[in-house]
Amino acid sequence: MILSGTVVAPLVRAATKLDGQGVGTDHGNSISAGIKQCCLRSRLSGWQVKIGNIVDAVREKLASIPEQVARRVNLSRGAENFNENTVDSTAEVKSPICVDWPSEPMGHRDYGAVQQKLAMLDDPHVKPLNDWVRSLNGLRSESLKSEENVAPWFDPSSSGIYAKTLILLEAPGPRATSTRGSGIISIDNADQTARNMFVLTQQAGLGRKDFVPWNIVPWYLPDGQKTKTTTNRDVLEAVPHISSLLELFTELERVITLGGQSRRGWELVRRQLPKARDLMWDAAPHPSATNLNTRPESRQLILECFQRAARPTS
Repeated sequence: MILSGTVVAPLVRAATKLDGQGVGTDHGNSISAGIKQCCLRSRLSGWQVKIGNIVDAVREKLASIPEQVARRVNLSRGAENFNENTVDSTAEVKSPICVDWPSEPMGHRDYGAVQQKLAMLDDPHVKPLNDWVRSLNGLRSESLKSEENVAPWFDPSSSGIYAKTLILLEAPGPRATSTRGSGIISIDNADQTARNMFVLTQQAGLGRKDFVPWNIVPWYLPDGQKTKTTTNRDVLEAVPHISSLLELFTELERVITLGGQSRRGWELVRRQLPKARDLMWDAAPHPSATNLNTRPESRQLILECFQRAARPTS
């Protein structure tokens, strides 16, 4: 059974209103985060979340909202609809869509969308990955070339450790850094590569619940105000870390490498890690604007990789 959007949608809208109206940290932020987390946890493919648990958690949050605040954000209807009489409390929820992630490319131009994600970095499906990021940045802290030379966060709008497909590009772009962008590796970032990823995954029918985007070199490579081209040396330094990252995924079936350095790095990972050789692997060109504009065939090659990943596996 899938939790009805008519039941959840009023709660998500109310949570958004709580964020936007400055209700205050004691009520607004905690309630908003609680509602969104309940909804997110219920939507991810592979999660065995009981509807009854979601009902209890959301109703607990709703009960703590002062009456005047509830009226201000029109929560009453959502609270009324969200009860045991409208859902089967014994059913399991696998993939209802009840969190409104950006529906257009470059969604991170809206900093509210970025803030929402930053508040969810330690949600259960991405916490192991973002703990790995913290550990990686700590290990490299003495060799950093600048404060930007760190790995950004994994995107909470992806399926996290439950991803069936890992998409590996070459290295983060400037819009993935916290100083010049979101601080997150995401198809919602405000750059042309992310835009192409957003469009192509949608065209292929590859949903957020099915994949996680990352890079063979996890950290940003600054060169003054520019971004350094990824080199073989960068890839060699990164490969051992990618091998440790793979151990965190519980349902991974496929890797897609985009770009020459990503392909070379994955070949090295496969030599070092037997588990990696068991995964399906597709390789395609990098989805940069320059590449797709000058080599139109690259777009089709990437799209075909994404379409294969979107097909159900037997």
